[in-house]
Amino acid sequence: MNWVMSGLYWMSSGLMHLERVLKLQEIVPEPPWVLDSDQDLKNWPATGVLEFQHVHMSYHLEFPEVFTDVSFTIHDREKVGICGRTGSGKSSIFAVIMRLVSTQSGRVLYDGRDIASVGLKVLRRSIAVIPQEPFLLAGSVRRNIDPFDEHTDAQLLSSLDRVGLQHLQLDTDIAGGNLSA
Repeated sequence: MNWVMSGLYWMSSGLMHLERVLKLQEIVPEPPWVLDSDQDLKNWPATGVLEFQHVHMSYHLEFPEVFTDVSFTIHDREKVGICGRTGSGKSSIFAVIMRLVSTQSGRVLYDGRDIASVGLKVLRRSIAVIPQEPFLLAGSVRRNIDPFDEHTDAQLLSSLDRVGLQHLQLDTDIAGGNLSA
């Protein structure tokens, strides 16, 4: 009886692992991080015009669409607020812009270029999102405002000064809420 129970346990465990592997095969890989055509995008975006053209999107093929034929244009230097009830698709707009999810049909143009034709690295570095809930990464002030080490100390200090945080040092550790929202 002991041998039968042990065999059933190992068989069940093996089948569970097989089921997980088969489920992982269904995951759609993320689009390419860098594309050959990204070399042409040194000065992109120039103006920042964002256009949705007949966009349809759902989070999974078996789920209902979150967007159905959504079209709008946000012009250069235009400030736009997105309002709506819970579940109305506000966050989904940002998920589409950042290409966290794919569209079923339609196009999203950023400065006249379809964002599907841009590598994720270039796209995500070209767009800034201010989240509804603020969050900080564990580490220094420098790491939070310049995670890719692309700017000089003078530029970073100037940024802190413009937002009224000139009292912060770049190497100050941000630990568990020592800054208020």
